[in-house]
Amino acid sequence: MASILEKMTLSDLSSPQPITVSEIDLPDDDAQRLKVLGICEGRKVSLIQVGSPMVVEVCGSQIGISRRLANGVVVKPR
Repeated sequence: MASILEKMTLSDLSSPQPITVSEIDLPDDDAQRLKVLGICEGRKVSLIQVGSPMVVEVCGSQIGISRRLANGVVVKPR
């Protein structure tokens, strides 16, 4: 896990858990793609499966996210 001073990203998580998306730190095209899927700042999601792809539940749907995209999704525990 990241230290308190570092941003924790989705890819830093090692076990399923509920989280809140605090920031999307990706190029505009990738950020927009995630937003269309419901992954945006302030959204409460649940990490369902760790790995590549990582699987998150958002708005009642399960979505697979590549490790590259997960590296740009800054999260905080709920």
